[in-house]
Amino acid sequence: FPTPSELQLRYMSHDLTMFMHFGVCTFAGCEQNCRADKTPYPAETFNPTSLDADQWVRTAKALGASEICLTAHHSGGFALWPSSATNYSVAASPWKGGGGDVVDEFVAACVKGGIE
Repeated sequence: FPTPSELQLRYMSHDLTMFMHFGVCTFAGCEQNCRADKTPYPAETFNPTSLDADQWVRTAKALGASEICLTAHHSGGFALWPSSATNYSVAASPWKGGGGDVVDEFVAACVKGGIE
């Protein structure tokens, strides 16, 4: 049998991973990023008023998770970072005047909280 690589062993050591979806649908109350007519909700729909990535980390740790996976770009196309590849991102939202970056805040909170 092949021996697992160091990376595979590290992955297998995580007993529980918290998997997160956060985006336009969080604020539109939908399951997918499209309306009934199949058009996406506008980027302006995304406007967290009290985003607290540290709270996400505290919740993951309280759950017993050793890592968190954030879906930063879902199938609907909305990017949680200001991407130069699309205009359908946080940069086109009113959140922090279009200057916010959920991924950056998420990574900083994970580093600060000691969770992968």
